[in-house]
Amino acid sequence: REPEAGPARRGRDEPLAIGRQQAEADEGPRRAPGLRRDLDGGGGGCGALEHRRLGGRESVGHEEVAPVSAARAAGADGFEFDVQLSADGVPVVIHDEKVERTHNGSGWVSDYPLAELQALRSRQKKNADHVTTRIPTLAEVLDLLVAGTQKITIELKNSVTAYKGLERQVLAQIAERKLGGRVVLSSFNHYSLQRLRERGW
Repeated sequence: REPEAGPARRGRDEPLAIGRQQAEADEGPRRAPGLRRDLDGGGGGCGALEHRRLGGRESVGHEEVAPVSAARAAGADGFEFDVQLSADGVPVVIHDEKVERTHNGSGWVSDYPLAELQALRSRQKKNADHVTTRIPTLAEVLDLLVAGTQKITIELKNSVTAYKGLERQVLAQIAERKLGGRVVLSSFNHYSLQRLRERGW
């Protein structure tokens, strides 16, 4: 499946040129030092944070609807997951920039329209219900969590693939559900964090 023109990416060994003009570009660089904005400002407090797998068990798939529901039932204090954009600009929850490790496809997440992403089958739960193991949208995951009280950490996965407009879409979905008081946003692209701050985060 040959990808068409999509979001810009830099190779992992490609040098990063930093300059004022590039810093002001909407896409930002492909790699940048990582920073986090803590919800409570002090980083205090400990809890059970669900990230990708519940309790580290291999039987639970990466960032699907099923482990989110399972972690809620197990009493997790918070959730952490990664967000990227599909080829048609929909925020989706998936850890890897490429799909082949976790699903039965190949290539970049950003090259797949949402319908094709959600048609992929999980490699980790081959006989499970496809509806609960497919790649979910950010909206689907937030709708599952909106009724709870857990902290939600969302990493904008844009240090390898530059997703134009990712910050705007994530902030809009948080605001729509009035989740601002429970959400921490993070990114390994500090230009992305700058754009979040410029939008009032």
